[in-house]
Amino acid sequence: MAELDSHRAGVASHRDGVVVVGLDAQGATTLTATELAPVRPDEVVLAAPVLEATERLAHEPTRRAEAFADAGLRLARTVLLHGAPGTGKSLLVRYLCSSGPTRTTVIAGGLDAHLLGQAMEVALRLAPSILVIEDVDEAARDRQIPD
Repeated sequence: MAELDSHRAGVASHRDGVVVVGLDAQGATTLTATELAPVRPDEVVLAAPVLEATERLAHEPTRRAEAFADAGLRLARTVLLHGAPGTGKSLLVRYLCSSGPTRTTVIAGGLDAHLLGQAMEVALRLAPSILVIEDVDEAARDRQIPD
């Protein structure tokens, strides 16, 4: 992707950190380094077995990346969190991003379909990574047919 090629050195400097993909005032893709406040497991409002299963789903591919690669496998996992505002989705994501193995976290929110592709490219270039898409329904609305 041409836009990201101009950021190639900048993208690499974010490895194992947290990067937010966005747009500047001129509509160009931006990559901004940030930090996520750590979250303790007792702050996440999920039953212990559900939290443990979610952690396994989110972290196992990174923990076993070498074994998967040796077997010629590329394992990607998707977790879709759905619920009303204030139910703890963002808190759970912050916990998962800060509690697992070292990897890059790419955050994208309120995106159109084009910028979503840019965020996916950043996540692939910085793998192992976790791509957090905030308000994914906003990206879907971008493609809906008007009434």
